[in-house]
Amino acid sequence: MDEYNPFDDLAGVDPETLEAEDEKTERQLEGWVANLAIGLGLLFVLLIVIVVLAIYPTQRITATVTEMNHTFTENETRIEARPEPITFQFLLLDPDTYADTRLTLLGFLQKRELDRGLVKYYLLDDYFRELELRSVPQADRERFPLDAKTKYPYEVTGIVRKSYQSIYLDVETLFITTRPVNETLIVIEHNRSETETLINYSTEKTTVLKYWSARLFGPTKPCADGSAPDSCAQRPPYFCTKRGVLIADPVTCGCPEGKELRGEECV
Repeated sequence: MDEYNPFDDLAGVDPETLEAEDEKTERQLEGWVANLAIGLGLLFVLLIVIVVLAIYPTQRITATVTEMNHTFTENETRIEARPEPITFQFLLLDPDTYADTRLTLLGFLQKRELDRGLVKYYLLDDYFRELELRSVPQADRERFPLDAKTKYPYEVTGIVRKSYQSIYLDVETLFITTRPVNETLIVIEHNRSETETLINYSTEKTTVLKYWSARLFGPTKPCADGSAPDSCAQRPPYFCTKRGVLIADPVTCGCPEGKELRGEECV
């Protein structure tokens, strides 16, 4: 039997065909090597990302108790007008001092009709004291109401006369006037206080991977300030995650009073 020669199989094969098949095989090998390199590169990058996420810490969130007391002082100013009492007690208590002296007195007019048609004229004060008026001008006598007193006070000027048993005023002029008023400036001070309080709470630092794993897959629990998990905290702009971690999320939970949202921050 003749010995087998492998090169006998190639007898009659076109050399160009052999060269084309070799090039195809070489390209397939190069493509496989390239894909393997890309896959290994992506795997390496993924491992780096996992390592970074596993060791990179998140930022600790801390809020300090702050109480700000604002005290405002407001002054209320008003003028209080008090009518002054009308009295001529000073004259009745010491008639000798004012005898034959010209005085101007305030009071209310009244006339009384006595026996035999005699009419007397009087000046009354707020305390029902009376002073007889004599020599009243004829034109002014109609101003005196009978057994009643005028609604408005009058200013009466005359000479004080004193007799043995009485004191009276010789009238020169009388004019209607208004009751004197004592104006007092009153300042009332009002103190108004406002208190703003922030609750104190703090979150521990953790890794990004652990944080998101706990947030997505961990059991739910309330946050340190008592806020329900997976909801906005009691104090904006913080959000309480399912794991009980407070994070600043002004877009979701809004801003505290006195601040407004600009972009993703409270200013």
